[in-house]
This record gives sequence, C-alpha cells and structure tokens, in this order.
Amino acid sequence: MNNSDLKLEHVYNELITQIFNIVTDIGFTIAIIMLPFVLYIMFTQSTKEMVVYKWQCVYYMISSYGMEIMYSAWKPVSLYPTPFGFSIGTNHTCTRG
Repeated sequence: MNNSDLKLEHVYNELITQIFNIVTDIGFTIAIIMLPFVLYIMFTQSTKEMVVYKWQCVYYMISSYGMEIMYSAWKPVSLYPTPFGFSIGTNHTCTRG
C-alpha cells in the first residue's frame, strides 16, 4: 500500500478520537484551576534571590497555559508512528462519513 492509497478510513478510530477529546478537556480544566494557584505561590513564596528566576518561571507558566489553550481548542489527534494527524477542533461530535 503506497501513500496515495491511504485514506482517513484506514487510520481513523472513533474511540481514540473520543479519548483525545476527553484528555484535552481534562488537561485544560486542570490548567485553568492550577495557573492562578501556581502564580500566587510563585509571587508570594519566592525569595529575594529568585527575582530573575521567578519571572522566568512566570513566563514559562503563562506560555504553557497559552499552549494548553491552543491545544484544547485545536484538539489534534496524532496517529503515531505515521507522520499523520487530524484535528477535531471545537466540534465535539466527530463522526465518520
């Protein structure tokens, strides 16, 4: 089978798509809950010597949160080990056609 014969029906699995949907929703929910808590801890519990490191950690946390928002909205389904994937997006009802 060469790549021109490969169709979405050969690699698509409804169960895997639903699992990816649930996992990204759970990850986004955890990120929403934890971000304010972690930022509060960073700002209130860091020492004077951690000035530069504290802001670097804040940058990493906000960047990670932004990636989580993008990942949760896009909802990519990677079909490992092949370099192929698709997005189910914000549509929660993904059906095979």
